[in-house]
Amino acid sequence: MLLTRFFVQRGEQACVLKLGVPHPEQLTEIESLGLFSSDQVVNVLAWDEPKRALLMERVQPGLTLRSLLDNPDQDTDLVRYAAPLLVSLQVPAEKTCQLSTYQNWLKTGFSPEVLEQAPKLAEYVSLALRLDRGLTDRWKDVFVLHGDLHHDNILKDSHLGWVAIDPKGVIGPGIYDCGRCIHNFLPFAADRGCTSEAVALAAGLILRRCQTLSELSRYPTADLIAVGFIDLTLGSCWSVADGETVNYSLLEAFSYLLKEVI
Repeated sequence: MLLTRFFVQRGEQACVLKLGVPHPEQLTEIESLGLFSSDQVVNVLAWDEPKRALLMERVQPGLTLRSLLDNPDQDTDLVRYAAPLLVSLQVPAEKTCQLSTYQNWLKTGFSPEVLEQAPKLAEYVSLALRLDRGLTDRWKDVFVLHGDLHHDNILKDSHLGWVAIDPKGVIGPGIYDCGRCIHNFLPFAADRGCTSEAVALAAGLILRRCQTLSELSRYPTADLIAVGFIDLTLGSCWSVADGETVNYSLLEAFSYLLKEVI
């Protein structure tokens, strides 16, 4: 989705103006922002649907969680910063809610057309679907989730602490909002190719992230590894559909961990 952001002022208030071409994600963003607690997400000030213009308060200083990823030794500290949002930025989904479900994301993302372009993904998709069935059997509560809660979408506010921006808005079990933060931006792990060294390094970082988040939530480490793998597999299919490359070393790292814990 093509968006342009401008830092603007409304009186004495610092704001962000987002302008974009018509896209369904703009509407799901607006709907989900209106549902979440105002001390956990950026607040909407005005929305002009015909002009596709969204005015929001500005998070200041606006430091992203990703900007703190200087070395792997600090990685679990960032999980602790993100944990309150990962485990509580969700509201019960009403029957009238029109947002898509995470399972529908999987259905459309794991399309035959994508697997024809990248047949190597088929084994990962098969495992992801099996893990998804197990998770949805164990975690039956249905929530409105952020849907894109990773290190670039968690910003530091001087008054509220860490807050979320840019939700996609999706319905599913609460644990699914943890997946994207588990597999995104693993320090140094994404630049080494699909080698045994890269797989081992990534597996260690993933495991530490999941163990730390498990300590701060009601989710077992094994289920967090599973949901990270599911979301990574979905993201990999989206990458293929967009003509981008797939990080198979991360997929292999998750596969290794899943064999150890499940």
